[in-house]
Amino acid sequence: MTRQTRRDPGTFTAEQRTEYESLLRSRKPRPDGTIGGPFDPWLLNPEMSHRLRGLGGMLGNAPRSTGAWWSSRFRSRDACGKRT
Repeated sequence: MTRQTRRDPGTFTAEQRTEYESLLRSRKPRPDGTIGGPFDPWLLNPEMSHRLRGLGGMLGNAPRSTGAWWSSRFRSRDACGKRT
């Protein structure tokens, strides 16, 4: 159950619709059209959503970059247990 009222994607502004469609490229929507997690509230402010997702991408690259710098055998979750 969510405390936020479910919004119909058909009522989104152009900016919200663009951000919603961008999220759908990497996440499967629920049957009611929501995405879940922090993403539904973020759609209220599409610019903030876009910036936060960009920050998440940069933070996601940090462990891989650090592992590459230190020649770690484990650079990502995908490589765990595999020799690199």
